Amino acid sequence: MVSVVLGMLFCLGLALVVMALVAVPARRAGRDVLSERGEEVIGSLRDRQLLSR
Repeated sequence: MVSVVLGMLFCLGLALVVMALVAVPARRAGRDVLSERGEEVIGSLRDRQLLSR
């Protein structure tokens, strides 16, 4: 069981490193990380969360 948890933590850490290597330079270059559709989805989720409060 410990090996499964450690494996999952390793995969999570690797995913975070890859995202940092892709997203950080893109933001510094002024490019959007998400597409227009992704921005719309995030905006609608944010709106729903504000309305539910």
